[in-house]
Amino acid sequence: MHLNHEVVDLFFDDKSGAIKEIGNVYSPQHLPIGVIDERGIISNKNLIEWWIDRRIPLSRSGIEEAIDKLNVTNTNILLLKCSALSLSDQYWIKPKETDIKWEDINFFDNDFSNDIGELLFG
Repeated sequence: MHLNHEVVDLFFDDKSGAIKEIGNVYSPQHLPIGVIDERGIISNKNLIEWWIDRRIPLSRSGIEEAIDKLNVTNTNILLLKCSALSLSDQYWIKPKETDIKWEDINFFDNDFSNDIGELLFG
């Protein structure tokens, strides 16, 4: 999702949290910058790289402790559990079976979880 615009269907591996399939593209104009290649074609490789860059790096202080305490196996799963929200853009993951909106979940208008904040930022 980009704000409340459905952008693309992504399917994730349950164990690794990695993108396993890219499905329908609904709003190519809302794809992240750099996902469309120089020929104007959506690049699966670039989209996957963009997704990987959203993860919290393993080098971040406290990330391994956070992974352990939150009972997740890696930063991909952590990203999915946090709906892929970021304070640097308006992209996020919305499960198909939910009716949640950007206004309900984003970190710009809603409180950031103190528990997760304490784990990640001390």
